[in-house]
Amino acid sequence: MQMKKSIACLLVIGLTHVTALSQENRNMNNYENSVNPETEEKSAEEQPPEQQQSEAAKPNANELQNFYNERRAANTSYPDKSIDTRGQQELDAIVNEMEETNAQSFEYHITTYINSNRSSDKFPNLLQAYSLNPNNRQVILEMASYYEMTGSSKKQMCQKIRNNGYYDSKVYTYASHVLAGVSQNGILLTHGDEDSYPAWVNQELSSQRTDVLIIYTDLLKNDEYA
Repeated sequence: MQMKKSIACLLVIGLTHVTALSQENRNMNNYENSVNPETEEKSAEEQPPEQQQSEAAKPNANELQNFYNERRAANTSYPDKSIDTRGQQELDAIVNEMEETNAQSFEYHITTYINSNRSSDKFPNLLQAYSLNPNNRQVILEMASYYEMTGSSKKQMCQKIRNNGYYDSKVYTYASHVLAGVSQNGILLTHGDEDSYPAWVNQELSSQRTDVLIIYTDLLKNDEYA
């Protein structure tokens, strides 16, 4: 009887020792797998390229807008300020990237409108840009131009142009002299913003030479400007 107990104790001790060794081996294997460089390398290789590049810096909306402006200037032919098909495709691709980056941003909306060559279909984008940044110079000038093209009142935008000090007093004086030199019920052709907006401001806010028809030649490419 005593011998059986001794044998049983030895068996228990042996099984306990084997179990401990087995557990130790499993722990060691787990540790080796966790620090195995081949395992880590394989895991990295299995990651999709998109995930591997997720931490890479992406251009923000402002950077894309600046890039768009640079490329638009480079693709514009003078003096008619036209853009060929290839250049327009490049600009369209930048706008698409802006939409993917942040379709709710001010930069996306104003650039979308500009890229449409001031199409009335994209006027909602201009309005959205105006609501996001109502004191932005580019937006205010574009709003004034849109109202000019569509025959709507641009007085509010002209008020903002003058109040925000976009042009020096000398520019308004020059525009006043130019208007004064036009014959009765004559036509004044303007080119560029410094020729056009101050003349509009003088007409809208000072009622100067309202008989003169000001034609901003930069807008003639738009069918709505008639």
